[in-house]
Amino acid sequence: MVDALKPAADALQSALAKPDDIEAALKAAVGAATEGASQTASMHPRHGRSSYVGDRTLGHVDPSAHAVA
Repeated sequence: MVDALKPAADALQSALAKPDDIEAALKAAVGAATEGASQTASMHPRHGRSSYVGDRTLGHVDPSAHAVA
């Protein structure tokens, strides 16, 4: 989940520091969360339920990160 939450929080904080509107900041956060979640498809799982499945998860987005995004 952190793979989606951290980029979203960083993007939201950065966007809110600019004089843009809230909608643009939220869209930036959603985009960052989605990108962070999609990057999990190439990661070897080390924690959570995916760690029990091992390398068979490669090529698939982490379900928790996807749900958060």
